Amino acid sequence: MKIKFTIALLAVSINSFSQFSLNLTNGYGGGIYNAGDTVDIWAKECPPTQYFKNWSGDTTYVLSVNGWHTRVVMPSANVNLTADFNVFVAPETFGFEWIQGEDTLKPVYYAFPNPSEVIGVEHLFHGTNGNAGLWVDNFEKFYTIKRLVTENFGVLVPNAKKPHVILILMLTEYIAGIIV
Repeated sequence: MKIKFTIALLAVSINSFSQFSLNLTNGYGGGIYNAGDTVDIWAKECPPTQYFKNWSGDTTYVLSVNGWHTRVVMPSANVNLTADFNVFVAPETFGFEWIQGEDTLKPVYYAFPNPSEVIGVEHLFHGTNGNAGLWVDNFEKFYTIKRLVTENFGVLVPNAKKPHVILILMLTEYIAGIIV
């Protein structure tokens, strides 16, 4: 009985130090790791015409398959993962209109996919002391809008100090009339 216990303990000890490969395509963080290690991984940079979609391959071990930066808990096996990218189909520019607000004309930027494919409309606001143009001139914000449109969401960006529900509804109705 004592011999069996010692052999079982020795087997567990040997297995706990086994190393396995984390192979990444289009990403960073791959290498040789111990089973049970938690490893950070990142998708590579992509050109402005693309965006990160998800991880594919042995995704059972990935904590968030939709996160460009996530973690993998290494199993007792090699893991192969690929960072997948989609191409933007969104326009490179915004539409622009002036719409009557509560007391003045308000500038509004908008971008919509094919009208028959719209699944929703996102209203993005600029925050205190900003303006709607900040969404157009900032790479990260513009990237967000391009991804929304590529995923079939319409986007409205009003320049409004107090975005009232009435203004939002007017914008949605007005812009929907332009693109239909």
